[in-house]
Amino acid sequence: MGDEPLETYRNPFHASHLYLRLTEEEADALSPACFAKLFEQYGLPLQVMAYSDAMRTISLLQRSGFELKRRCYEVQVSSSDLLVHVSKGIPPLSLAKKGSSAYFACAELLYHYHRDTHAAINPLTVSLPEFMEALPAEVLYDGPSDRPTSAAFIEGNEIAYLCSFDPAGFPAFARSLLAELFDRYDQIEFEADDTDWAATAVKDMFLIKIDRSFDTYVYLNQPSRYDKL
Repeated sequence: MGDEPLETYRNPFHASHLYLRLTEEEADALSPACFAKLFEQYGLPLQVMAYSDAMRTISLLQRSGFELKRRCYEVQVSSSDLLVHVSKGIPPLSLAKKGSSAYFACAELLYHYHRDTHAAINPLTVSLPEFMEALPAEVLYDGPSDRPTSAAFIEGNEIAYLCSFDPAGFPAFARSLLAELFDRYDQIEFEADDTDWAATAVKDMFLIKIDRSFDTYVYLNQPSRYDKL
Protein backbone atom coordinates (compact mmCIF):
# COMPACT_ATOMS: atom_id res chain seq x y z
CA MET A 1 0.00 0.00 0.00
CA GLY A 2 1.08 3.55 -0.59
CA ASP A 3 1.72 6.34 1.84
CA GLU A 4 -0.60 9.10 0.66
CA PRO A 5 -0.31 12.41 2.56
CA LEU A 6 -2.75 12.79 5.43
CA GLU A 7 -4.57 15.93 6.47
CA THR A 8 -3.14 17.18 9.76
CA TYR A 9 -4.30 19.90 12.11
CA ARG A 10 -3.63 21.26 15.58
CA ASN A 11 -5.96 21.87 18.50
CA PRO A 12 -4.80 24.86 20.56
CA PHE A 13 -6.65 23.53 23.60
CA HIS A 14 -4.61 20.31 23.44
CA ALA A 15 -1.51 21.32 21.52
CA SER A 16 0.73 18.45 22.65
CA HIS A 17 -0.54 16.16 19.87
CA LEU A 18 -0.71 16.28 16.09
CA TYR A 19 -4.26 15.51 14.93
CA LEU A 20 -5.01 13.52 11.78
CA ARG A 21 -8.18 13.32 9.70
CA LEU A 22 -8.59 9.86 8.23
CA THR A 23 -11.45 8.43 6.16
CA GLU A 24 -12.27 4.78 5.53
CA GLU A 25 -11.16 5.18 1.89
CA GLU A 26 -7.83 6.67 2.96
CA ALA A 27 -7.32 3.85 5.44
CA ASP A 28 -7.37 1.37 2.54
CA ALA A 29 -4.50 3.19 0.84
CA LEU A 30 -2.21 3.70 3.85
CA SER A 31 0.44 1.57 5.49
CA PRO A 32 1.54 1.69 9.15
CA ALA A 33 4.85 3.22 8.03
CA CYS A 34 3.17 6.55 7.26
CA PHE A 35 2.44 7.14 10.95
CA ALA A 36 6.02 6.43 11.99
CA LYS A 37 7.17 8.96 9.39
CA LEU A 38 4.77 11.60 10.68
CA PHE A 39 5.86 10.98 14.24
CA GLU A 40 9.50 11.34 13.21
CA GLN A 41 8.75 14.49 11.18
CA TYR A 42 6.80 16.37 13.87
CA GLY A 43 8.12 14.77 17.06
CA LEU A 44 4.61 14.71 18.55
CA PRO A 45 2.15 11.98 19.52
CA LEU A 46 -0.46 11.44 16.81
CA GLN A 47 -4.18 11.54 17.54
CA VAL A 48 -7.05 10.23 15.44
CA MET A 49 -10.77 10.29 16.21
CA ALA A 50 -12.92 7.62 14.57
CA TYR A 51 -16.41 6.24 14.99
CA SER A 52 -16.47 2.74 16.44
CA ASP A 53 -18.03 1.31 13.29
CA ALA A 54 -15.22 2.60 11.03
CA MET A 55 -13.72 -0.87 10.95
CA ARG A 56 -11.11 -0.34 8.23
CA THR A 57 -9.79 2.77 9.96
CA ILE A 58 -9.67 1.05 13.34
CA SER A 59 -7.90 -1.98 11.88
CA LEU A 60 -5.22 0.27 10.39
CA LEU A 61 -4.78 2.20 13.64
CA GLN A 62 -4.42 -0.99 15.68
CA ARG A 63 -1.92 -2.48 13.26
CA SER A 64 0.04 0.77 13.31
CA GLY A 65 0.46 0.91 17.09
CA PHE A 66 -2.29 3.36 18.07
CA GLU A 67 -3.92 2.86 21.47
CA LEU A 68 -7.60 3.41 22.21
CA LYS A 69 -7.66 6.11 24.89
CA ARG A 70 -11.30 7.25 25.11
CA ARG A 71 -14.82 6.46 23.97
CA CYS A 72 -17.28 9.33 23.57
CA TYR A 73 -21.01 8.59 23.55
CA GLU A 74 -23.37 11.06 21.87
CA VAL A 75 -26.56 11.10 23.96
CA GLN A 76 -30.01 12.32 22.90
CA VAL A 77 -32.74 11.60 25.43
CA SER A 78 -36.23 12.55 26.58
CA SER A 79 -37.80 12.32 30.04
CA SER A 80 -39.42 9.00 29.07
CA ASP A 81 -35.92 7.47 28.96
CA LEU A 82 -35.19 8.22 32.61
CA LEU A 83 -34.34 5.44 35.03
CA VAL A 84 -34.54 7.72 38.06
CA HIS A 85 -37.05 10.18 39.44
CA VAL A 86 -35.91 13.76 38.92
CA SER A 87 -37.07 16.88 40.70
CA LYS A 88 -35.75 20.35 41.29
CA GLY A 89 -33.62 20.61 44.39
CA ILE A 90 -34.40 22.67 47.46
CA PRO A 91 -32.92 25.18 47.10
CA PRO A 92 -33.00 25.01 43.28
CA LEU A 93 -29.86 25.25 41.20
CA SER A 94 -28.46 28.73 40.67
CA LEU A 95 -28.03 30.32 37.25
CA ALA A 96 -24.99 32.43 36.39
CA LYS A 97 -24.27 34.32 33.20
CA LYS A 98 -20.98 35.19 31.55
CA GLY A 99 -19.35 38.19 33.19
CA SER A 100 -20.53 37.46 36.73
CA SER A 101 -18.26 36.37 39.57
CA ALA A 102 -20.28 33.15 39.98
CA TYR A 103 -19.78 32.34 36.30
CA PHE A 104 -16.03 32.81 36.70
CA ALA A 105 -15.99 30.47 39.70
CA CYS A 106 -17.86 27.81 37.68
CA ALA A 107 -15.50 28.25 34.73
CA GLU A 108 -12.53 27.80 37.04
CA LEU A 109 -14.08 24.61 38.42
CA LEU A 110 -14.62 23.29 34.88
CA TYR A 111 -11.08 24.23 33.86
CA HIS A 112 -9.57 22.11 36.62
CA TYR A 113 -12.01 19.25 36.00
CA HIS A 114 -11.33 19.28 32.25
CA ARG A 115 -7.59 19.39 32.90
CA ASP A 116 -7.76 16.40 35.22
CA THR A 117 -10.00 14.24 33.01
CA HIS A 118 -7.88 14.89 29.90
CA ALA A 119 -4.42 14.62 31.48
CA ALA A 120 -3.92 10.94 30.58
CA ILE A 121 -5.10 11.44 26.99
CA ASN A 122 -3.90 14.83 25.79
CA PRO A 123 -3.10 17.55 28.37
CA LEU A 124 -4.90 20.87 28.38
CA THR A 125 -2.57 23.59 27.02
CA VAL A 126 -4.53 26.86 27.27
CA SER A 127 -4.88 29.33 30.10
CA LEU A 128 -8.11 29.82 32.05
CA PRO A 129 -9.02 33.06 30.18
CA GLU A 130 -8.50 31.33 26.82
CA PHE A 131 -10.53 28.35 27.99
CA MET A 132 -13.40 30.59 29.09
CA GLU A 133 -13.73 32.15 25.64
CA ALA A 134 -15.12 28.88 24.27
CA LEU A 135 -17.75 28.34 26.98
CA PRO A 136 -21.51 28.92 26.66
CA ALA A 137 -22.93 32.06 28.22
CA GLU A 138 -24.99 30.32 30.94
CA VAL A 139 -24.19 27.85 33.69
CA LEU A 140 -26.34 26.10 36.29
CA TYR A 141 -24.51 25.29 39.51
CA ASP A 142 -24.82 24.02 43.06
CA GLY A 143 -23.13 25.33 46.18
CA PRO A 144 -21.92 28.82 47.14
CA SER A 145 -21.44 31.30 44.29
CA ASP A 146 -17.75 31.66 45.09
CA ARG A 147 -17.16 27.91 45.63
CA PRO A 148 -19.52 25.89 43.42
CA THR A 149 -19.38 22.13 43.92
CA SER A 150 -20.93 21.04 40.60
CA ALA A 151 -21.76 22.93 37.41
CA ALA A 152 -23.33 22.43 33.97
CA PHE A 153 -22.72 24.84 31.12
CA ILE A 154 -25.86 24.98 29.00
CA GLU A 155 -26.44 25.97 25.39
CA GLY A 156 -30.08 25.59 24.40
CA ASN A 157 -31.09 21.98 25.02
CA GLU A 158 -27.46 20.82 25.14
CA ILE A 159 -25.42 20.18 28.26
CA ALA A 160 -22.17 21.42 26.76
CA TYR A 161 -19.95 20.76 29.79
CA LEU A 162 -20.36 19.10 33.17
CA CYS A 163 -17.97 19.28 36.08
CA SER A 164 -17.85 18.38 39.74
CA PHE A 165 -15.42 17.61 42.54
CA ASP A 166 -18.24 16.31 44.75
CA PRO A 167 -18.99 12.68 43.80
CA ALA A 168 -21.23 12.19 46.83
CA GLY A 169 -23.41 15.21 46.10
CA PHE A 170 -23.35 14.99 42.32
CA PRO A 171 -26.35 12.61 41.85
CA ALA A 172 -28.68 15.12 43.56
CA PHE A 173 -27.23 17.90 41.38
CA ALA A 174 -27.74 15.81 38.24
CA ARG A 175 -31.36 14.99 39.08
CA SER A 176 -32.12 18.66 39.72
CA LEU A 177 -30.34 19.63 36.49
CA LEU A 178 -32.36 17.14 34.43
CA ALA A 179 -35.62 18.30 36.01
CA GLU A 180 -34.75 21.88 35.11
CA LEU A 181 -33.89 21.04 31.52
CA PHE A 182 -36.89 18.78 30.90
CA ASP A 183 -39.09 21.63 32.11
CA ARG A 184 -37.73 23.65 29.21
CA TYR A 185 -37.18 21.05 26.48
CA ASP A 186 -38.73 17.78 25.29
CA GLN A 187 -35.31 16.39 24.44
CA ILE A 188 -31.80 17.13 25.67
CA GLU A 189 -28.39 16.13 24.37
CA PHE A 190 -24.86 15.84 25.66
CA GLU A 191 -21.63 13.94 25.15
CA ALA A 192 -20.35 11.45 27.72
CA ASP A 193 -16.72 10.38 27.57
CA ASP A 194 -15.87 7.18 29.39
CA THR A 195 -13.03 9.14 31.05
CA ASP A 196 -15.52 11.73 32.40
CA TRP A 197 -17.19 10.34 35.52
CA ALA A 198 -19.74 13.17 35.83
CA ALA A 199 -21.06 12.91 32.28
CA THR A 200 -21.07 9.12 32.55
CA ALA A 201 -23.12 9.34 35.75
CA VAL A 202 -25.75 11.43 33.93
CA LYS A 203 -25.78 9.02 30.96
CA ASP A 204 -26.37 6.13 33.35
CA MET A 205 -29.55 7.81 34.63
CA PHE A 206 -31.23 6.85 31.35
CA LEU A 207 -32.35 3.52 29.96
CA ILE A 208 -30.70 3.78 26.56
CA LYS A 209 -28.49 1.67 24.36
CA ILE A 210 -25.80 3.45 22.38
CA ASP A 211 -24.11 1.12 19.92
CA ARG A 212 -21.82 3.69 18.33
CA SER A 213 -19.13 5.78 19.97
CA PHE A 214 -16.67 8.40 18.76
CA ASP A 215 -13.28 7.11 19.85
CA THR A 216 -9.85 8.64 20.40
CA TYR A 217 -6.71 6.79 19.34
CA VAL A 218 -3.19 7.96 20.19
CA TYR A 219 0.14 6.91 18.64
CA LEU A 220 3.26 7.17 20.80
CA ASN A 221 5.61 5.32 18.41
CA GLN A 222 5.57 2.21 20.55
CA PRO A 223 5.54 -1.33 19.13
CA SER A 224 2.04 -2.59 18.36
CA ARG A 225 0.87 -5.83 19.95
CA TYR A 226 0.21 -6.95 16.38
CA ASP A 227 3.96 -6.89 15.72
CA LYS A 228 4.27 -9.92 18.01
CA LEU A 229 1.75 -12.04 16.15
